[in-house]
Formats: sequence, C-alpha cells, structure tokens
Amino acid sequence: MRLKIDNNLSLEYVKPAHAEELYLLALTNLKHISEWMPWIRNMTSKSFIDNFIKGAVERKKQGSEHAFVILLDKKIIGRVGIYKIDQHNRIGEIGYWIGKDYERCGYVVKSVNYLVEYAFKKLEFNRLEIRCGEYNTRSQQIPEKLNFTKEGLLKEAELLNNNFQNLYLYAKCRSDYENEL
Repeated sequence: MRLKIDNNLSLEYVKPAHAEELYLLALTNLKHISEWMPWIRNMTSKSFIDNFIKGAVERKKQGSEHAFVILLDKKIIGRVGIYKIDQHNRIGEIGYWIGKDYERCGYVVKSVNYLVEYAFKKLEFNRLEIRCGEYNTRSQQIPEKLNFTKEGLLKEAELLNNNFQNLYLYAKCRSDYENEL
C-alpha cells in the first residue's frame, strides 16, 4: 500500500521487493546512519535487510509495527515507521532515517507529519512518541517542527557504540493533534 504525501513523495509499507534498494541505501550511508543507529553495524549482507523486511511484514500482521520506506519519485531515500506498539494503550514510537544526500530537504518532516495523521486518523492511536539522542540535534528538529511536546530526558536509555546515552522523549497525544486542526 502506498500513501501519497505530495506529487513526488510517498510512503510504502516495506516489502521484499524493496530489499536490494534499501540494502544499497543503508550500505552507502553506513557511516552516516551508524552514528545514531547501532543496528546498522550488524548489517553484513543483504540477508540482514531481507530478515528485517520479513520480520516487519510479520509484525504488521500482528499489529505491533508499521514500517515504511520513504519514496521520492519511486526511489527509496529512507525509512520511517511506528514501532514498539502497545495495542492496549494505543501508543507507538516513531523512528526514521534518511540517506545523507536527502537530508535538510524536508522529506523526513513531511513523512513523519503524514505518518502522524495516518496514525491518529486511520490507525486510531492515542499517543505517539519519538526518542532522540541528547546530542542528535538534527533528529530533535523533527518532533520540534511537528509540535511534539518534549516530555523529558531518559537517562542512559540506549546503548550506542558501547556507551549508554541519554534520550529526549517527545510525545503527541490525539487530543494535541485534534487541537491543532
């Protein structure tokens, strides 16, 4: 399923056909992505992405994840999704990454904004969260531009490059979203 954001930008649920292109994008951006996302260091071959996609498809069926690729003119430029879904409380955590060549173009802001609308209107979430490294100022700009509330600092909440780092917790509730309309 493809979600059209504008004439050039769209989101599509990850599927096996995305594996090669997604792998090459991640491989090309290995150093760039690994600064904040340690999972990429485990990517030693395309099979890593194949397994991720297989798992994402299964987690979607279970209702515990909604993983998308970001498409610019049908070319994969990054990923965005809702993870760690608490179905009972209707809470999910948004995560994202984009290829270095596509940073600072507004694609992630547009994609996350569309995903927020999709989550509240179609998936009936009550709360969305975004966690960003304390020193990852570029990532923090996304929830700040989208009027997420900065709720606090989670001390030593993520192991990154053999060191525990602090994460800022941002959130937007359905009531916040509806008040913005």
